[in-house]
Amino acid sequence: MKITNLTRLTFLPAVLVALTLFLTFFASFASAAADFSIVFSLENMERSDSESFQVTFINTGDTALNIIANAKVNGNPIGITASLNETNFILDVGQTKIIGLTITTQNADYGDYSVTINATDGISGITKSATQTFSIPFRYCSATSNFFTVSIDNEEDFEGNDFQPYSNLQIKVRIRNNDNEDHDFVVNAALVKDNEIVEDSEVETTITVDEESSKTVTLNLEIPLLEKGRYDVFVRAYDENEEDECNEDSSYIDIIRPSRKVKVVDLMLDKESYNCSENMLISGSIVNIGTNDEEQVKLVYSDDLGNSVEKIFYDLIEGDEETFLFDIAIPANATERQHTFTLKVYYNYRSPNYEKVDTYSYNFNVVGNCIKPIKDGSISISIPLELYVNKEYKGSLLISNTGNLIATYIIELNADWATVKLDTSLVTLNAGEQKIVEFTIMPLQAGMKTLISKIKFDGKEKTATKNIEIKEYQEYTIEESKYKKASWWDELKFEFERKPWVLAIVIVSIVLSIICLIGIIIVLIKR
Repeated sequence: MKITNLTRLTFLPAVLVALTLFLTFFASFASAAADFSIVFSLENMERSDSESFQVTFINTGDTALNIIANAKVNGNPIGITASLNETNFILDVGQTKIIGLTITTQNADYGDYSVTINATDGISGITKSATQTFSIPFRYCSATSNFFTVSIDNEEDFEGNDFQPYSNLQIKVRIRNNDNEDHDFVVNAALVKDNEIVEDSEVETTITVDEESSKTVTLNLEIPLLEKGRYDVFVRAYDENEEDECNEDSSYIDIIRPSRKVKVVDLMLDKESYNCSENMLISGSIVNIGTNDEEQVKLVYSDDLGNSVEKIFYDLIEGDEETFLFDIAIPANATERQHTFTLKVYYNYRSPNYEKVDTYSYNFNVVGNCIKPIKDGSISISIPLELYVNKEYKGSLLISNTGNLIATYIIELNADWATVKLDTSLVTLNAGEQKIVEFTIMPLQAGMKTLISKIKFDGKEKTATKNIEIKEYQEYTIEESKYKKASWWDELKFEFERKPWVLAIVIVSIVLSIICLIGIIIVLIKR
């Protein structure tokens, strides 16, 4: 069929009308699109609390909406609920509607939480949601009081500072009693991490604060073995008779862990004081608070009484703790006073040496049953009882320390009837020690003489004496001349006294000669 120009002209307006109708319908559909938004915010809450918040719904589309909404606490934590006071409502074009959101935290745990508002348009099916977070921050007090205040008085001394495990955190807590009566308070301090009190970190004391006055108490908190990071420091005080009358304050510190560190902790003595001759038991632990394992650790004990002992520990890994026990004897002659012992910890072992060492000092008391410390001594003389004029002899002195302390002795040997020469005039001896000091003497006069020896020490003096007979050689005359000569018997005795071993040889020789003579006689008789 042939389409004429007239036909084309007739058909064209119909197409244009259809296109116009289509575009009109499409524009009408597009302008009727549904949309809305949800806006709300939350604030932190307390435990066992109930708070109301506002949730704003805004119709941002071009058609009315039938909103169906609900509120949900994410994670379903125990004790926390969220609900809306309206869950189904009409929202006209451009309308803003505010509804109530109620959150309860009955016995909830401290921590961070989130709430999500979900909403759906029942006409278009479009769904929107919005989420906000809130916290239940840690509270050391379950309730508060108005008649007194609590504050950390030395916060500037430690806030934000670095502390190692087992170091001491000193916290000064100031309590202001505004009441017109005196009150007894229980005061606590603890470390808090992730809204929980750190185990073994809580300390406690009590204090009485007079009416309308202030008082400060100091708590000493030993940092437990913890991982590095920020930790909150909480303090509280409450009336001893009513725990709900409570107030608190807080600060924070940073825990650090060195790469290598071994510490002595929990040191204990089995008694407050000791008698002499008793044993002292020292117990404790070493802990590797560093971030590296220790292949070998040496612990050395020493004190001012002369005791020393050591113990080796092997494979002390990071965070490990090992106990020790030293059994130390208190000497019988220890001084009754306060004494000191040290513990040296050697670690970072690089065979054969330790590259790090830390020293810890402690005191202990010795109070009784001790031998009084004294310096004393004795002296004795050894020399023949008969000497001859103008002959030189050797003798000896025995010096003994009979006290219980080390002592130095000055030695004197006096004989105005002879010349004497000491090998030494000064000796130092430990308690119970002895020493022989030799001397030479040459008598110059005959007769009964006395040899005197002395030792002097610590303002004291001890003396020893020896009575000696000094003899002269016998006198005889040859042609008007006088000579002094001892008899052969005296000379023989003199030599035997000087050399006793010669006398022994002579006696043995005589005995052997007699035996031989008897043997010869027996042989002759038998023939």
